[in-house]
Amino acid sequence: MNEPVRISETGHVTVYVERDDKDLPVFTLEARALTPLRHKFAGALAACSALGGIGVSLAAAGAAGESAAALAIGGCLGSLITAPIQRWGWARLIRKRHLIVISAESFGFRSRRGWREIPRNEMGSFSMPQHSKAKKEARQIEHRLREASKKGESYEPGFVYADSHHLMFDHIKTQVSFMDVYGTEAAVEIFGEIESHIAIIEGERGYGRGTALSPEQDHAQRSGKLPQRDARETPLGLPGPGVLPVRLEDNRTAILNETGEWGFIEAKGEDDE
Repeated sequence: MNEPVRISETGHVTVYVERDDKDLPVFTLEARALTPLRHKFAGALAACSALGGIGVSLAAAGAAGESAAALAIGGCLGSLITAPIQRWGWARLIRKRHLIVISAESFGFRSRRGWREIPRNEMGSFSMPQHSKAKKEARQIEHRLREASKKGESYEPGFVYADSHHLMFDHIKTQVSFMDVYGTEAAVEIFGEIESHIAIIEGERGYGRGTALSPEQDHAQRSGKLPQRDARETPLGLPGPGVLPVRLEDNRTAILNETGEWGFIEAKGEDDE
């Protein structure tokens, strides 16, 4: 693989570029992000490493004689204080690596069944819905909160799937999920990188502005937010100038307007006209 041409602002995506036989760019996006399960696993590993640190401190204190108490207290406090750092380190270490190859002809990604390439002319729009387990998680947390309230106990809910997203695209009459991402910021950044590099390719093919001839040009003012585009300048059929829609699980459409603020459009039913 060639040298990377750019790394996204928060480091979730590394971009490589080559040229095909028609001299059009072929982008390889190496995305690194936690999945919901890996986020949970990172928390478990951090807890184990913190407990291990406490155990080592107590063992060392037992052999230290007179200074045992001070050593034990210091070691235990050190393990507890550094627990958030340990969790961050584990989370960085076990992020899942995704490869996405975007060319003028196809969109390639690795799935559970191996490498898949979908012809671009069979693909529709991309979307970033909330994880399908978010509603079940919310019901479980609500139940636990009620039970804790009845017993007079406190319960600190930990949301995982509510802050997770599927990255998907329309394929013929189905939707294909090619990545699960924990963390809205990471999901938005990866989603934006994919849309942006598709726009670069279409620009060089003559369907778009044709002015962004490199990732650096296209991302000169990007900050990890969804890119703002004019629907007349992209083949994806995005509505309105300066907005990029994201379909949500409750059938609303979220849009990022020209001032950088989110707005929501309620989906209309058949009887709403």
